[in-house]
Amino acid sequence: MTQEFAALHDNNTWSLIPLPIGKKAIGYRWVYQIKHKTGGSVERYKARLVVKGYTQHLGIYYTETFSPVVKMTTVRALIAVAAKKQWNIYQLDVNNAFLHGDLHEEVYMDVPPGLAVPHTGLVCKLNKKMGSSTVFLGVYVDDIILTGTNSEEIVNLKSFLHDQFKIKDLGRLHYFLGLEILYKDDGVIISQRKFVHDLLKDFNCDKLTPMASPLDPNVKLKAHEGRPLSDPTLYRKVVGKLNFLTHTRLDIAYGVQHLTQYMQDPREPHLRAAFHMLRYLKNDPTLGIFMSSSPDFEVQAFCDSDWASCPDSRKSVSGYIVLLGSSPINWKSKKQETISLSFAEAEYRSLRKVVGELVWLQRLFTELTVPPIGPFQYIVIVRLPFT
Repeated sequence: MTQEFAALHDNNTWSLIPLPIGKKAIGYRWVYQIKHKTGGSVERYKARLVVKGYTQHLGIYYTETFSPVVKMTTVRALIAVAAKKQWNIYQLDVNNAFLHGDLHEEVYMDVPPGLAVPHTGLVCKLNKKMGSSTVFLGVYVDDIILTGTNSEEIVNLKSFLHDQFKIKDLGRLHYFLGLEILYKDDGVIISQRKFVHDLLKDFNCDKLTPMASPLDPNVKLKAHEGRPLSDPTLYRKVVGKLNFLTHTRLDIAYGVQHLTQYMQDPREPHLRAAFHMLRYLKNDPTLGIFMSSSPDFEVQAFCDSDWASCPDSRKSVSGYIVLLGSSPINWKSKKQETISLSFAEAEYRSLRKVVGELVWLQRLFTELTVPPIGPFQYIVIVRLPFT
């Protein structure tokens, strides 16, 4: 907490002034977090001071409702390109989360305990929002991935960022937002091993027999079939954590999107299916994705649709995966927004989704100095048997 106060002071985050007439100061909250190493041991403790922004009203006190953060697809693409170009990848941690520029609205916060003030009757007027060679940064709140072509420029940028925000250099990238990075001679493995172990332990599945498939192929889930859960919180918590796991586990993407359809009114069969997937994860908690260092920058996209597969709405399910060489960059399985009247219509809707993603990825790859890859050579629609 002392370090957080010091960082906020150095960043000129607020000014101590009397509360103007007609203005109201909002409260604050301390958020505590334990940062772990990949092995599970404690690396450091963090404390964050945040304002209670949820007490403000949109359009009156503020207009922005979010702070942009890096997409997981961008993180995977950045690591994949760095592996192919033999770039070193580093991780930085910002000592406080007030890094999104000056605050133009008038926001006043109560003085938190422990902050030295010259006299009583003052409030904190916020000045910052609480929230050749090429160098790339991926920023997620106060966690940063840093890589690029020039090591000297990276060192200079680290020094500049430290002068501006008081960062902590964590060295080579190994653990970022729950993703574990393992370096090999022929590429990089990204997994969520610790997250899976903790997930199985939290829901008492670490001693159960593993299952062979993410979902039971003999069970067809429906929206209003089975007894409603007395407390749906458990189901929502399990599925929410499984959804986070899809950042590295392609094999559960379809099953997770299927389970998310029942978040509003989960039933007992849905909860059994969620725990079935947990037991499937026990087969290999270390499973992840491999980013090859092979200098192959060819982009391949595969997509498919399962026509009218939802028994409740008769909507189809689309699925796609995009590869950079042999490295998986992006994938998704999602129910289509409208009902397709034919198998061909469902396929075209699936194709439209992946083409839209490819247009965005092409721009991203251009920024990452990937050799020209467009127009794309081919898109393959994979024909899979329906279950």
